[in-house]
Amino acid sequence: MFTIEEIYAAVIREGVSRGFSVVPEFSVAAADKTFKKRIDVAWLLPRNDEAKNGSLRRWKIAAAFEIEGYDVPLDRIELHSAQFNRLQNDWGESFPCFVPLYTIATHRSNAHWGSETPDRYIADRKQAAERSGSVVTIIDARVQNWLSEFGCRASG
Repeated sequence: MFTIEEIYAAVIREGVSRGFSVVPEFSVAAADKTFKKRIDVAWLLPRNDEAKNGSLRRWKIAAAFEIEGYDVPLDRIELHSAQFNRLQNDWGESFPCFVPLYTIATHRSNAHWGSETPDRYIADRKQAAERSGSVVTIIDARVQNWLSEFGCRASG
């Protein structure tokens, strides 16, 4: 998997095959509503929890995916980490957060994007995630079967 489209399709297909409701651009707010996070793709389980507000009343997040280019700014990795950490703390729930990095971008206007070797960029993003508390897991989406190795299933 290399392109953003291939990663989106694989994440959606895998989530459905595991029995989750899969929602692109899933929106969840901090408890005090100071920010709203739009998760690129969320694997969800249905529920009815009156103690939660907004979308979390109806849905429990099983896994979150933010799909980025391999050269995503480091501060964006830090922002994803901070926001997911805050959401998990606010709502007392933990869930894995993945940031798969694409290395081919046919959707970009720059025909030369991706011509650099992404290995150093990916390593730097992994280090940024670790420095930010390892709330998000950076994934080199060039690695075959990275998604199937994640063991979460809706049915237990």
